[in-house]
Amino acid sequence: MKRNETFNKERKNYYRQIRRRLVCSSQYKHRFLRELDDSIQEYCVRNHPESFSVILAEFGTPEDIAAACLSAADPNEIRKKMSCCRAILVSAAVLAGTVIGITSFLYASACIRGSDSVVTHKTIIIQYDNTGS
Repeated sequence: MKRNETFNKERKNYYRQIRRRLVCSSQYKHRFLRELDDSIQEYCVRNHPESFSVILAEFGTPEDIAAACLSAADPNEIRKKMSCCRAILVSAAVLAGTVIGITSFLYASACIRGSDSVVTHKTIIIQYDNTGS
């Protein structure tokens, strides 16, 4: 029973590593990994491997599988995915630059105006005379 748990953990880690290396649509990744899982399950039924290293030797490392998958993928799909990722990174960089710029401007403005722009908090205590006079 312990061997199956270890085998399943290694298999999940294997798929995770492959998924991280694939630069394509999530639909393509899902379909590719499902077909790979079917192939590995079929191989396990026929050959009963002793460890996951036998699977690695038969099917290849995550790097090898991802490279083979990407070489067979549609170049336009990969280009589209890469341009989308690039656009997100550029947008995030512009947003971060804008926030830093605005923060710097506000801080510099406060420093130039001097102590008049500093807000201080004072506690005011009001005492009521309950003696009636």
